Amino acid sequence: PSLGRGTHISSNYILPSLGQGMAISKETLLRAKSVKSELGITVAFRGGAKIGAQNYQSQIIGPTSKMVKILGAIEVAAEHVGQKADILIVAQLLNPTRSRYFMLDNQGQAIEWLVDDFANLVAAKENVRLKSHQEIEIYHGFLSPLHLKIYFGYRLEDGLILFNGEQPIEVQVE
Repeated sequence: PSLGRGTHISSNYILPSLGQGMAISKETLLRAKSVKSELGITVAFRGGAKIGAQNYQSQIIGPTSKMVKILGAIEVAAEHVGQKADILIVAQLLNPTRSRYFMLDNQGQAIEWLVDDFANLVAAKENVRLKSHQEIEIYHGFLSPLHLKIYFGYRLEDGLILFNGEQPIEVQVE
């Protein structure tokens, strides 16, 4: 499997909208409407998962016997294009007793993450020069039975994080 390895995808595809996202700064969590009105930032997220040859969807359910591909794309805020940023990927593992969060590091390894511990949130890819359309290959391979909500985005050098908080990519493998 390939986890969070790259930020460029060369194939043609259509990814569903995941909304305008959310922003986290050291001071506060801002929802999509606040990001634009309070920060003057316009950013949009697209992403999805697919099993086999089907189209990308924001939510999928599938068997363990099929390969899963998960992609994300960010329409980067115009004022951030050309800046250096870290690409972040976080997955929430849902289960009946307790949800756990994992972040992908730059080796594609999943590391448990304590929610709200933004000082220790590691990057899947560091020091990326942001393009107006930033593409992220999140995962490609087989999955064990699980239920995930996947979040991705970018962290600027000043610590501001923009991510798909309005709508995650949801993957359920049975």
